[in-house]
Amino acid sequence: MLKYCIYLFALSLFIISCSKEKDESPPNIMVTQPVSGQQINALDTVPIVFSVNDDENVKGISISLRNSNDDIVAQTISKTVNAKEYQFNDTYILNNVHLQSGAYYFDISANDGENTSHKFIHVNLN
Repeated sequence: MLKYCIYLFALSLFIISCSKEKDESPPNIMVTQPVSGQQINALDTVPIVFSVNDDENVKGISISLRNSNDDIVAQTISKTVNAKEYQFNDTYILNNVHLQSGAYYFDISANDGENTSHKFIHVNLN
């Protein structure tokens, strides 16, 4: 019986020591462009510039344009990333000619496989 208890104790220690620590830190997103409150027009190409970093690895990023109801109103750009740091510098093409003037926001998100961060950049469509 003592051998059985020692075996269970050793097995428990092994299982506990093999468990992976949970990643509690979400990725950090720093947006350079667009700036909050920027005026944009239908059929514009909007420069999107941001950097993201994480204590583990950034797994992916996405960019979408949303209206005040949180509906996606144009294409979503998604990229797979596998790095601690990532720089994005590209344009977002507003290809929806039916967008009405008003307030919108870019939702820039990054995930590390366990946590997701969002930056919301408010823009005004003329």
